[in-house]
Amino acid sequence: MAAYRAPSLLQPHKTRQAIADAHTGEIPPLIGIFTAWASPQIHKVVAQLGFDFVWVEWEHAKYMKIVHDIHLVSEGRSAALVHWA
Repeated sequence: MAAYRAPSLLQPHKTRQAIADAHTGEIPPLIGIFTAWASPQIHKVVAQLGFDFVWVEWEHAKYMKIVHDIHLVSEGRSAALVHWA
């Protein structure tokens, strides 16, 4: 996923391109983790585990701080995907 990092941590991750490339077989499948916790501390730990993405339930991602923490703590290596239910 390093090739899909944004030029700056303040810019969005190139997740759509990574998903498209994984779908066409240009890169290996993306590996992620689902989280359903409302704790920013847990998300900071999960972000450092090296997954390609962290899937966050909207109920727990209402605080955009969680999404920003995942992006910043992983140094752009993990994309934060939010499930809107």
